[in-house]
Amino acid sequence: MNKIILFNKACIYNKEKNKTIIFGQYNTNFQNIILSQDINYDIIHCIRKGKHFRGKAYNNRKSNNRQDFDFYLELDGRIEFINKIIFEYENKEQENIIFENIDLIFPFDLCSLCLNSDSAIIVTMCKCFNDSYRLYEWIEYNLNLGFSAIIIFNNDNNPDKFDKQSVYNKYNHHKQKIFILDFDYKPIHCIHWNSIQKVAFNIGVNALINKCSKIALIDTDEFIYIPKDPYINIEKFLLQFPKQTIAIRSHLLTNKGVNNKINNNVLDIPLYTDPTKNWTKVIIDNIMLKKQQQQNGLFFTNTSHHQQPNQLILGIDKIFYFHIWLNGRTIHRNHFKESSLLKDVKYNFKS
Repeated sequence: MNKIILFNKACIYNKEKNKTIIFGQYNTNFQNIILSQDINYDIIHCIRKGKHFRGKAYNNRKSNNRQDFDFYLELDGRIEFINKIIFEYENKEQENIIFENIDLIFPFDLCSLCLNSDSAIIVTMCKCFNDSYRLYEWIEYNLNLGFSAIIIFNNDNNPDKFDKQSVYNKYNHHKQKIFILDFDYKPIHCIHWNSIQKVAFNIGVNALINKCSKIALIDTDEFIYIPKDPYINIEKFLLQFPKQTIAIRSHLLTNKGVNNKINNNVLDIPLYTDPTKNWTKVIIDNIMLKKQQQQNGLFFTNTSHHQQPNQLILGIDKIFYFHIWLNGRTIHRNHFKESSLLKDVKYNFKS
């Protein structure tokens, strides 16, 4: 049973600092790490309350806390191969964990998104093949809303089953707007599945922090809505909040039935609001994030994408998102009110 994950298929190279970044997770805390090659490195652990520890050894006996199992390796230079990494344990009865012949892959080398200092993008994780029945509609909605780009971490068990080129052919005609990278990792035993999503967000944000202004962390069943002007460009709207991470509230939508056929027509079927369920999602401001990173290192979230330090929670009169649960995921009640707002927007976006 693997007790450590190295996300070596989604490394980041920081050209400015000449550093290679590899994210990782564990469920049994290790004492030390040894690299077989002569590579200078630091290991940075994310511990409770967003604090960080930098060093080769770390011993936190409360590491089973959900917030305490992330780390990353920061290597000097651009490193593309490591012969061996040994994770040593203080308890001699605990067998060391060894990774050998590790290829370090840099998927963002292939990312040529056309972004500027005002650009807003989305970083998300989904199972592209499994979610293809709704993915295209969601992509089109968000591009029409005005997001400059969407980065998708594909968590399919077999990423090759999904034809990402078909997405590129559809949306990347004149410039790259969609970037999909394979991310078929699964959680370590006894750690929640959203731990993988958390790492995807960390990697995506840190890879693109210097490329744009805002990064929205939303899922493929979530649709942002701006009540006062539903057709305003989202990037223009976000200019009202410079240097400020914002949190937006949710409205849950569902359908009456349990077997509606869904084929990128989610917004076309009758949908009803459930007022009892409310969450928040964040749109990260990169200037604000860089200031936080000076104190806390690369990790911008060690909890979830529902909240961030020093966020501004906006009222639903300004902006919110519809979270759509279909076919019995939540039960329709007679007091739910029908809403066609998203359908209206879908078919009436300004050109």
